[in-house]
Amino acid sequence: MVGFWTVQFAGLQGFGSGVASLTEDGQVLGGDSSYTYIGTYTRNGDSIAGKIHVKRYSSDIPGVMGMDEFDLDLSGALQGNLLVVEGAVPGTEIRLSATMTKQK
Repeated sequence: MVGFWTVQFAGLQGFGSGVASLTEDGQVLGGDSSYTYIGTYTRNGDSIAGKIHVKRYSSDIPGVMGMDEFDLDLSGALQGNLLVVEGAVPGTEIRLSATMTKQK
């Protein structure tokens, strides 16, 4: 689970991609061309849960969630070198789905 991952995701307003590093101490550090992703995760077998804070740093490219700053509650499952994740913005009906691919 620890390592560098590419991320492809679908949100409220379309599709996007980015990268994320998962560290041994449960941190998530990542981003894309307009947003940073910073948070934590826990692993139980092949299941993962996490809380990520997403924040816009550039307005050049529209975001897929329609917000400049938000939190995501994530859950997913490890499937080989893929991590398939579903997310929700707490207190809303806004959802995100993502597939992460571990890079070697």
